[in-house]
Amino acid sequence: MAENGKFLCYAPNHKITKWIPVRNNTDKVVQEKLDSVVFGEPDPDAAPAAPTAVESPGVKRRSSFDMRSASEEERKTKNQQHSVGVASWTLPGGGIAVDRKSGPLPHAPGLVLVRPVIFSTKDTMIAFNGYLSNATELIGTFTTSRTVYETKLGGLIRREAVVPPAWKLCGNKDTLEAEVVLRMYEHLGAEKALPLLRGRFAFALYDSSKNRVFAARDPSGHCSLFEAEDEDGGLLISSSEGVTVPGCFDWDEIPPGHFVLGRRRGLQRYAEPDDPEYLKKMEEAKAAREFEQEAQNELSAGERYNKLMAGLRYHDKPGGGVTRSDSFTHVGSPPKPGRPPHPSHPKARAAAVVGH
Repeated sequence: MAENGKFLCYAPNHKITKWIPVRNNTDKVVQEKLDSVVFGEPDPDAAPAAPTAVESPGVKRRSSFDMRSASEEERKTKNQQHSVGVASWTLPGGGIAVDRKSGPLPHAPGLVLVRPVIFSTKDTMIAFNGYLSNATELIGTFTTSRTVYETKLGGLIRREAVVPPAWKLCGNKDTLEAEVVLRMYEHLGAEKALPLLRGRFAFALYDSSKNRVFAARDPSGHCSLFEAEDEDGGLLISSSEGVTVPGCFDWDEIPPGHFVLGRRRGLQRYAEPDDPEYLKKMEEAKAAREFEQEAQNELSAGERYNKLMAGLRYHDKPGGGVTRSDSFTHVGSPPKPGRPPHPSHPKARAAAVVGH
């Protein structure tokens, strides 16, 4: 993958079946697709590289890991290994590849973090770019127990109850925001979780238990997000349209304030975009569409007029009678035997003039 911290989420077009060979083949397709992005297309003529125990200086760390076979301890270790490098993680039916790079955080000058963040549980994984400005507030709301009071019989009976936390954090400070989004998705669902998120972010989440992708971009449009389909109809979500994926040629931008939920392309809006640059671009695109539509309407009107006038071109035959000069049949066509001429016909107009 290219530089500047990017991620790619891939879910092939596959209906879950109970046939193990089909499921294994799908997982193989996912692994090959992500590995081609992480490690590049394999060269069939190249000699196999000798394994090295120590990486060369200046060479970016690259790894591939199958999360479905990982134990709880192995998964925890992987989640905490948040460092610069390229990696691909897979779950049954889908996976995510990331190119992590360190850089300053927009809302905290001088603070350098590694982005994007990748985090995984047993059934779900997420790649997260940007930041959450209300992460502390969300953690306080959902990870601490609450005391509630119930009253009955008009307040005569008052009972105190302790509500346990909705979920507990198991990552570290580096993966905090990605885990918050993932836990809120698991606890509340996509549509209810999104309006509660504040900040500048873009993320892609793969849920293997429901066999679907959930990706969203905040209303500011600060972090980019794109969607595409491969030659087999598989869904791809990327933070950059510059990512080269075999079988994928056209990337479409996901507008700010929109999200994708499912296994096929399809946008849904959850908030109005507030990015001035994006709004200006949308206004220009709208004006261009309206101009093009007006031009098409003018052309259509002209064509209709020409066709109408074509039916009125007649001339007198030698010896009497009227002949038509083209093949269109309109209100000005010669009258049929036994019927009076239409008022628009030349003979009818001539008779009207004589009558006056």
